Amino acid sequence: MRGSLGVLTFAELNENIIAKDKLHIDKLKIFFKEQKNFETKDIAIFFKEFEPDISQTTINWRIYTLVKQGILKRIGKGIFTLGAMNYFVPEISSKAKSLNKKIKKDFPYLELCIWNSSLLNEFTLHQANQFYLLIEVEKEATQAIFLYLCVFLRFRTPNPAESGHPVPFITDSQSRFKRTLFRY
Repeated sequence: MRGSLGVLTFAELNENIIAKDKLHIDKLKIFFKEQKNFETKDIAIFFKEFEPDISQTTINWRIYTLVKQGILKRIGKGIFTLGAMNYFVPEISSKAKSLNKKIKKDFPYLELCIWNSSLLNEFTLHQANQFYLLIEVEKEATQAIFLYLCVFLRFRTPNPAESGHPVPFITDSQSRFKRTLFRY
């Protein structure tokens, strides 16, 4: 990662120096490969083999760096195991990307979040069979975005004649859940 100007920040530069010279990653993996898990004191013993006068603060910073890099995995307070953490990286659908591009084009200063409810299947035992593309916008923009989606992107909204209900509009009084959903 780089700073806003594409230049390494001091912290990133310092982390790279620590990683190259002092972490002994390959030796650490060999040292702990037979152990299912190990404690902070075991890691301290490992680092004291290379630097007998190393401080506990330095050991803690090295542990932090190793966890951040995925070399160590924290499984409890002061308990670690080797291996990388499994990071959740959601797959962004082409529909969500195109919808984001269209909304950003017409509402350039709008803060929004577009996500698909199918992402929740990754974390649930019972899998859903219907998915919704959810758009979260600022409170002041909900009405404008709803109308934009209905008119300009030709969303299928409930027919008032069929349902007996007027076309739903989002108001400030409606809170978290929108009962009538529409599909893209």
